[in-house]
Amino acid sequence: MNFENYITPENLYISTFILCFVSGFIPIVNAEAIVIGVAAMSGDEAIWLIAFVSAFGQMLAKGILYFAGRGALNIPMGKYEAKLAEAEKKFEKWQGKSDAFVFLSASVGFPPFYVVSILAGVVKLNFYRFFASGMVGRYIRFAVLALFPQVLRNTF
Repeated sequence: MNFENYITPENLYISTFILCFVSGFIPIVNAEAIVIGVAAMSGDEAIWLIAFVSAFGQMLAKGILYFAGRGALNIPMGKYEAKLAEAEKKFEKWQGKSDAFVFLSASVGFPPFYVVSILAGVVKLNFYRFFASGMVGRYIRFAVLALFPQVLRNTF
């Protein structure tokens, strides 16, 4: 996939936001690859905004998944049904530490943040706490990824 056809200097941030929003629903659209690709085409000064826009796009999608978990939306789970049950058991172990659980999932991707987003809605975790913990975790994850091409560029 040639990112330059989709992400031009004029629409870099909106394109990144849209692609990361879509990747929040469709895991095959890899947000990490998008962030690395956009950061590689950008200057050093754009890293932090790329990380923020990417994290915000992802979190808007995860917020919709959260409300699906609460029953506000009916999204078919399909093959994720078993993962959801497994994550719910893990979530119970973290009782009282749900913010840390969401942050950990958002920043390192284990357990899968897709499943945790739905599960947070199922167990009726406070939405604002879910969103804040997830946003910080995703921002850190994407900032580290956005720094990677810059470090390589400045090293070599």
